[in-house]
Amino acid sequence: MTPPNQTSRDRVLIVEDDPAVGQLLARILSYKDYDACVATDGPSGVDAFQSAGDDHFKLAIIDYSMPGLVGDEVAKRIRAMDDDVCIILTSGFGECDKFHGDGQTIDAFLQKPFSRQAIMDAIALATANRSSVSA
Repeated sequence: MTPPNQTSRDRVLIVEDDPAVGQLLARILSYKDYDACVATDGPSGVDAFQSAGDDHFKLAIIDYSMPGLVGDEVAKRIRAMDDDVCIILTSGFGECDKFHGDGQTIDAFLQKPFSRQAIMDAIALATANRSSVSA
């Protein structure tokens, strides 16, 4: 049920090539009243974002290592379409530490494996970082 002060749920695009991880993220976010859409590779994630139209996404959670396009390239393409969307990059690889909220393309980084609380903390950080860039 949508809270009385909201007219609709915020939409989240999840770009994740592991179906189990994508569905887990979608389920966790649905419990927090987000409307999640899962794309299973980089190109379909970019296409989903582009085709959203007026029903745009407020947040994108993007896996770093995927077929077709790597996550930071997906993030750059999404950022070029919408400067206000919050973008979180996820990875199980330690070398992705350089993506910890670069302030330009990536607003937050979420290390796998992650907990529900880590997801919500990353969303809060991404929202704060994007708000400070937009101000």
